[in-house]
Amino acid sequence: MHSTNRTSQAPLQWLAQNSATAGLMHTARELLALQNVLTPALPPALQGRVRAASLRQRSLTLMVVAPAHAARLRQISTRLSEYMQTQGWQIDRIVIQIDAGMGALETKKPRQASSHLNTTALNAFDELAQKLDDGPLASAVRDLLRHHRKQIG
Repeated sequence: MHSTNRTSQAPLQWLAQNSATAGLMHTARELLALQNVLTPALPPALQGRVRAASLRQRSLTLMVVAPAHAARLRQISTRLSEYMQTQGWQIDRIVIQIDAGMGALETKKPRQASSHLNTTALNAFDELAQKLDDGPLASAVRDLLRHHRKQIG
């Protein structure tokens, strides 16, 4: 009986041992390792939108989704390069390139943690809603109450 792990590893082992593809496997592993160190060092807005593309002669090429991401990455590239060096990567320069096709890889926004209002807070907002004159603020407070009461049950 074959284990799933052994079966799934066989093609990777063949690629690593095949002289024609061993270099490709080495590069792929190196880029994955680089990506694993790089991603947590990025601001949340850039995580998932920056990919390590190549590392040649101490120059790291990063691909980004859009010009705005490239601009933000350029602002932190020196600090990022220094961080990567502290993690054991010999990187003197970061080159940033835009690949608009990368946007299809991940388009999710970072999920924000939602907070629930406790009973005391809900009662305070309820009291406030009763004291407010009709208008946009009173409407917003009523909407907030309706939303949070729906979450409770």
